[in-house]
Amino acid sequence: MGRRIDEIIGKLPKERRKRVTKRANEMAKEMVAHADSLRVVRRALSKTQAEIGEGLGLSQNAVSQLEGRSDLLLSTLRRYVKALGAHLDIVVRMKDGSKVVLEGIGAMEGSGGKRDAAKTKKKRARAGQRSEPRSSAWRSENG
Repeated sequence: MGRRIDEIIGKLPKERRKRVTKRANEMAKEMVAHADSLRVVRRALSKTQAEIGEGLGLSQNAVSQLEGRSDLLLSTLRRYVKALGAHLDIVVRMKDGSKVVLEGIGAMEGSGGKRDAAKTKKKRARAGQRSEPRSSAWRSENG
């Protein structure tokens, strides 16, 4: 029977364990810094899809599907990042190298839910937009 990595590391001298832990943390930070997907970030933080799902109120399967999407609402991305135990910053990088951090983009108004849906509906009505999203059949015919 194989040995678990925890057991192997646990038997190392204290100084060696510190070095191993420090290097593992550095590698995790590098993985996050160069991550190209939500899945990679989650794995680098040693989180499971089930753990993220608990934070989002979603099933593990729904988290898997969310991680596979190429297009997300910013509010969904913000909630996912919060479930990771992190904070989402949206940064605009200018040609001259300067950066602007956008505040409040994708933030959920109020507590979310029906009240915010009603606010969105009213805003759309004032702007002359449709209050209900168009069906997928309409989009495929007119898209």
